[in-house]
Amino acid sequence: MLKPALDIWLGQRMGWPLSAGFPSPQDVRIWQMSLLRQTIRHVQKHSTHYARTLAGISACSIQDPQEMAQLPFTTPAELRANPDAFLCVPQDEIARTITLSSSGTSGTPKRLSFTDEDLRLSSEFFHYGMWPLLAPKETVYTILPGTRPGGVGDIFRSAIAQRKASAIFPADPQDIPQMLAEIRRSSARALLGPPAHVFALAQMWSAQKLPKNQIRAVLMCWDSCPAAAQHRIREAFGCDIYQHWGMTETCLGGAVESLPGQGMNIREPDLFLEIIDPATGALCPEDCWGELVLSTLSRKAMPLLRYRTGDRARILSGFAPRGTHLRRLELGGRLNAGVPLANGARLTQSMLDDALLPHPKLLHFSSEYSWPQNRLSICPDLLAPTPKAETELRDAILQLPCCKMAPIPDIHIIPGRTDGTLHAGFEKRTCVSTHTEVQFA
Repeated sequence: MLKPALDIWLGQRMGWPLSAGFPSPQDVRIWQMSLLRQTIRHVQKHSTHYARTLAGISACSIQDPQEMAQLPFTTPAELRANPDAFLCVPQDEIARTITLSSSGTSGTPKRLSFTDEDLRLSSEFFHYGMWPLLAPKETVYTILPGTRPGGVGDIFRSAIAQRKASAIFPADPQDIPQMLAEIRRSSARALLGPPAHVFALAQMWSAQKLPKNQIRAVLMCWDSCPAAAQHRIREAFGCDIYQHWGMTETCLGGAVESLPGQGMNIREPDLFLEIIDPATGALCPEDCWGELVLSTLSRKAMPLLRYRTGDRARILSGFAPRGTHLRRLELGGRLNAGVPLANGARLTQSMLDDALLPHPKLLHFSSEYSWPQNRLSICPDLLAPTPKAETELRDAILQLPCCKMAPIPDIHIIPGRTDGTLHAGFEKRTCVSTHTEVQFA
């Protein structure tokens, strides 16, 4: 029986002989704890932040995840306030720095830096993670930013080149008709991109009644993919859908599905993930939902220890049938997601997705809630001018239970684009409120 690609990769990184079978979960944890101890020593010596927060802690005392759980958390606020305090290498060793704004707010952005080796390890993960989706010499239509050296698109392109596969990038990721034409000309067999863009492509693909035998696999990344969008994408392309999770703090790659719908396999050689009770900080057992906390195990430039992501997640027990022997992650959006309405209910992005995405003419929408006016504004991009769309979209929203409670929100439909293009970029979908801005799950 052939080993899954991610198992081969894990064994190579561990120095585990192929003839020895699979390393046990205990073997993997022992190895990861040794990497963690190395990271603790590294940051205590080179990071002014961790030299302070880990003062008096001996790396040798951390032998298992329970002892690791005694280490202090790192917060996004700490990283945002003083990123240089996390830096562990000289400036001339930095290959790439990413500045990450706070989801549309005017607050101080996060800044993370990476060495060439940090980026190479992400490319290595992408290389093995793409094996289930991509055969040698195939083409992936890749809707990603950062095609310049060190960007996520460039890292992905170099990763699949090792498999003699190629990546094609759109000339304009907001122009759906142009992207559709590029896919048809390229004979791409796989598609990678944010759910918003892939959903819009699927809507137009279906509208034009294009064949279901070209796109064999789709890898979703960058943002969460609603169930309604997944249904449309499968229906349009006749494809398998795989999920990927990553964030700038993970150097872009964090977990990926090797079997559709079976949970994302964690990037175990480079990350150790925990799930905690967000209220108490206590560890949660497998299969229980909580807050996702990450620690980097191989990062040189800016390692992170017990970094609270603010994401709702759980680690699944056991292994998937015919899957890899890496732990599996399932995400559930942001903690406390949603916008509070004037009637006391909360409106989440998943509610809006369930209500609006089934509309056959809808490509994309953005939303904004104004508390003083109790007004929910929706700006939809449509396949073509559709006279009844405004009424149909408003009626769909008013069927949501949270929008039936008094005072009922005033639903305001703002005309969007009707030429097949999107007003969305690569930012994650957010809803702006007059009181707060909430990133939707």
